[in-house]
Amino acid sequence: MKPEITMKIERLINKGAHISEEETRTLMVLARKELELLEEVKRINFLTLKLFCDWNLHTKIDTSIEGLKTIARINDALTKVKSSIDIG
Repeated sequence: MKPEITMKIERLINKGAHISEEETRTLMVLARKELELLEEVKRINFLTLKLFCDWNLHTKIDTSIEGLKTIARINDALTKVKSSIDIG
């Protein structure tokens, strides 16, 4: 199963900027499947990718602690950038 998923992912990635919204959604689903096939030790390195794969299929992320932590980190980074622009 894994080689088939990998081939599909590569095919979609090779479309580059010509990928459609539907194909992008499919790409995220395939990435999620690929992550599920990884050992848990390796999967930990892709928590942000998992968040975006999940978010791709749901309108909100409110039950994932790791997802909420990631969103908080993104928010903190954006706040720092805005603060540095406002000061400068």
